[in-house]
Amino acid sequence: MAKLIFKINSKYIDSPNSTIIYIPDKLIRKGMVEKSKVVYMLHGKNGDEESFGDYSNAYNYADKYSLILVIPSMANSFYLNMEHGMRYFDYLSEELPLYLSNTLRLNSQKEYNFLLGYSMGGFGALKLGLTNPDKYKGICSLSGSLRSLADTKYKIEHENRMDLKLAFGDCNDKVYEENDIYYLTNKILYEKKTLPELDIYCGRKDSLYEVNKRYINFLEDKGIRFNFTEDEGQHSFDSWDKEIERYFRLISK
Repeated sequence: MAKLIFKINSKYIDSPNSTIIYIPDKLIRKGMVEKSKVVYMLHGKNGDEESFGDYSNAYNYADKYSLILVIPSMANSFYLNMEHGMRYFDYLSEELPLYLSNTLRLNSQKEYNFLLGYSMGGFGALKLGLTNPDKYKGICSLSGSLRSLADTKYKIEHENRMDLKLAFGDCNDKVYEENDIYYLTNKILYEKKTLPELDIYCGRKDSLYEVNKRYINFLEDKGIRFNFTEDEGQHSFDSWDKEIERYFRLISK
């Protein structure tokens, strides 16, 4: 395998961003890199670019299903242009894909690009994919922080969630609707665009289960097609690892 670690000097992020690119050997030997599917893997709160390699079998699954993985380190940004921080969303949505297309010739066409994230990264996957539905074929959220902006505002005001305040600000300005997955979903429907294929997992013993169920109910009310998987899992890689393989198997077909 080729596990490449890039330190990318970004115009959006002050310090060089560390991103892992994992490419199975057989794709390199066969000259298939440009024709292979790419999965952007988005870590959760307090994670980094090493989280998937440290706590899951994602690399083994990538070998098994011939997928390229892109794993950026995104701090506790919630994958946003932070109100009190750096422009992580612009980096992830604009700068990084262009860099990888120009250097490694990764395929930038929609049919070849997918998003998978856990916890904070599940929200990030939806934020990125729903904002750019023309760039990503599918989105997989594992126990995602799929809160509405109203839920986020409540947690900031009543639970002293400084991490959320740094990312979202006070949630009062209209521009922050663009950081609300409910708003973004409705916007795609209003504009009659095609949503990426949605795949959502959350265990019933997970603290974010009710949050996920509210979004699932919203999708059902809107008549949106999606796949939802639930079991007795908790908020941990013990649950997410098998779901990573399930999703890799699904998109490799």
